[in-house]
Parts: sequence; C-alpha cells; structure tokens
Amino acid sequence: MGNICFMKKQEPLLKYKDLVELNQITTQYNGDCDICKKNKVEGFESKSVINDERIFVCLNCKNLK
Repeated sequence: MGNICFMKKQEPLLKYKDLVELNQITTQYNGDCDICKKNKVEGFESKSVINDERIFVCLNCKNLK
C-alpha cells in the first residue's frame, strides 16, 4: 500500500478579513509615467482604496531597471 498523507486544510481568506486593512492596490502594466511623462512604458500603478487617487511610476523612475 502507498503512503497516505492527510494535509491540513487551508483557512479561507474571508476569516482574516477583519484583521487586515486594505489601503492600496498595486498593479504592473504598460502605461504613461506620471513622473517622467514617458508614454507606453512598463511600470506600477498604485490606487488608493480610501480616496480616489492613483499614480503610475515606470520601472526607470522606480530604479528597478
């Protein structure tokens, strides 16, 4: 017979909903940099969940390239 391994089930994320506050969402895509004004460059956009603000920063301005 083979080995039987009982894995512990992971807790659902909804259980931790009250313990974590979400302030911003960061996504990576190609867009227009708000700092150096370059068009169609790869970078990150951060959107605030609390108020209606967003900023897109290219990888060059973020010093990742």
